[in-house]
Amino acid sequence: MVDEPEAEPVEVPLDPASAQSDAKLEVETILRTGSGEPVESLPSTAHLATQDYKQDIDLKAVYARWLRWMLMGQLAFADLVFFIYAWAGVSWNVPTAAINVWLGATLIEVVGIVLVVVRYLFPRRDGNTSPASTSSQAP
Repeated sequence: MVDEPEAEPVEVPLDPASAQSDAKLEVETILRTGSGEPVESLPSTAHLATQDYKQDIDLKAVYARWLRWMLMGQLAFADLVFFIYAWAGVSWNVPTAAINVWLGATLIEVVGIVLVVVRYLFPRRDGNTSPASTSSQAP
């Protein structure tokens, strides 16, 4: 295997106009000297679709992993706050309404977050983005 020489670090100018003129100069140099290589072939549409599908699956796996850990952390934090309130704040004389509100809010938050993320990651395949059922549409 032939080792290629390492590329020299490129200095990034702070001025956008200077960066644009530098890029234009580089393109003109490539065109003038013919040092650019012609493109032999482009990947097929099927290959690009397969690559896109694989990247999509990988991204969904990453989102699912992060979402799971974030929800577990959020639930642990909510439980800790409620425990501290019950133990130190009111000596375990927690009103029933507070328990109901806490449980309801936690459930709504978890279901809401999961629903939003899942609807984004797994859109409907029929192209209909409205939550209404397709049964109301004529075939």
